[in-house]
Amino acid sequence: AIKSDPNIKLEGEWCGEDVKFTVNNSLPSSVKYIGYFCSVEILVPDRFVLPGMHIHALGDNITTVRGGPMDKDTPDFGLDFGPNRFRLTGSRVEARLQNVTAKLF
Repeated sequence: AIKSDPNIKLEGEWCGEDVKFTVNNSLPSSVKYIGYFCSVEILVPDRFVLPGMHIHALGDNITTVRGGPMDKDTPDFGLDFGPNRFRLTGSRVEARLQNVTAKLF
């Protein structure tokens, strides 16, 4: 179920050379994360060369990032950033990555 709240917004810049989106949760801190979770899924074809990507996890909750051949129906799937950079930053990040190639990681 997807709940909507006027204080939780997906904000983005979609039309430039770079794409940026942010989930902005401006609920009061006393209720900000009660019953709240955010799931973002980026689906790409196998061995499609991805543009540079930076995932920056803000806040105190654990952010989980998963990529590669994690499902039974995609045993050889890989994330290929080619000459591009993949960055993952934040203070509480759990990453499960397999079969990822990038010039800078």
